[in-house]
Amino acid sequence: MTLKTSIIVLTLSCVALSSIVHTLLAFNLLDRRWPAGNITMEMQLGASGALIDGSADWDDCAIAGLVQWNANLGGAGVSFTVIRNSTRTPAANDSVNSVFFADDIFGTPFGAQTLAVTQTFIFLEDGIDTTAESDVIFNNAKGFNCYRGPIRLGPTPDGSTPTDLQRVAVHEFGHVLGLDHPDQATPPQVVHAIMNAFIGDIDALQLDDIQGALRLYGVSVVGIPFPPHDQVLTFFLNLENEYRDTLGRSRTNQGFVDAEGSTIWFPEWLRYVLNDCSVTEATTRVLLQIRGQGMQPVCGVVAQGVINFPPPSDALDFLNTLDTFYRNELSRAVELSYIDREGKAVWLQEYLRYRVNGCNDQQATDRVFQQVGGGSIAPVCSGEPPPTAPAPPPADAPPTPFGAGHALVGTNIPAGRYYTDPASGCIWGRLSGFGDTPSDVIAHEFIGNDAGQQIVDMLPTDVAFSTTGDCGTWFDSRGVVNRRAARHPATG
Repeated sequence: MTLKTSIIVLTLSCVALSSIVHTLLAFNLLDRRWPAGNITMEMQLGASGALIDGSADWDDCAIAGLVQWNANLGGAGVSFTVIRNSTRTPAANDSVNSVFFADDIFGTPFGAQTLAVTQTFIFLEDGIDTTAESDVIFNNAKGFNCYRGPIRLGPTPDGSTPTDLQRVAVHEFGHVLGLDHPDQATPPQVVHAIMNAFIGDIDALQLDDIQGALRLYGVSVVGIPFPPHDQVLTFFLNLENEYRDTLGRSRTNQGFVDAEGSTIWFPEWLRYVLNDCSVTEATTRVLLQIRGQGMQPVCGVVAQGVINFPPPSDALDFLNTLDTFYRNELSRAVELSYIDREGKAVWLQEYLRYRVNGCNDQQATDRVFQQVGGGSIAPVCSGEPPPTAPAPPPADAPPTPFGAGHALVGTNIPAGRYYTDPASGCIWGRLSGFGDTPSDVIAHEFIGNDAGQQIVDMLPTDVAFSTTGDCGTWFDSRGVVNRRAARHPATG
């Protein structure tokens, strides 16, 4: 396992773009990501004077940027949470994600036009970069405020003009997730994105930013949709058990690719093939990714409904090539498996065939295991009639409780009053849209230590409600009263 460090710089630009061109797959990825779960940011930006948008302090201004990201990370498996007013002394490589003002970057001077940097520590393991720590450092020498709209350059565009800290924070938190500057890609991309290297009039997440983050964490945003990696890995591990317990196979099949590698790179190869790459082109693209050359573009955009799977022999050839690569270039040790390589090629592809044709994880797993046990090939799910809607609950039943993620008001949850008893670090937001502009955030709040019960009224005009895992479970008024009485019995 190897530790690497990266530093990404954001600067102020006084040059306006005369035109903007939207490009398919234009976002630029750093090919590192966090494991599933919360990404905890320790906020230490501190007090401020009166800010233009009314934010209480610098932390409040920056946390609104985290709310923007959380509202758009549905399905990614990660979300931001915060610790406010942290008193910990920021340090590099301390396994803490600190957000703070400083005169330098842990001893290294800021560039003359640098507004902020994100310094990240990465563990390289099994050919995959996993983020261990990201510190966001704002340049003390620059003037900041908090506002929306065009950047305020003042009478002269010098270093003392007040830059909006929130848009800088949104940009830096994109680096924390693993996004790079699309306008500094090779070749450079001309896109409308807050992740471009120079700050300007864009003051909120754009479609390119959101698609980049979702793609990095395995959520399909273009082309044929593929399931998240953790679901493919779980299927594969259950298949190992099926071969051992039901088929009575021995753990004697040798190879150099572990389960993690198989369930990352085989779906990636298949994604290229299904999106118009030849099997050879797809193999080349996967090996470039493993070598650290970044995610490669697909070869074309196929027509809707066109999903042409390769023959199992092509899938087996790719797994043989991958095994040789792991042995010769990655110097991996021998791994033992209950599943032979032919079984991996057939059943991983069959599981993914069901998934891209409308089956959820359980439906696909059940169909594959039926075939493994000698059953017939089941139909895919996209051609099946939709399931019958469940009967509505009785009139006096409370709405279904809900937790982390974002819920559509009027679809997933009814409008009304909701309660929770949150832990420290909870962030919630009422949304009128999905983060393309700051006006999409109707209201939001960060919950500090021991805040007690929280009450939020969701109006019928609200579009969605976003909440992090630290907020706990939200209930309607009667449900939460009953549950809180059980947790906090009255005394005296």
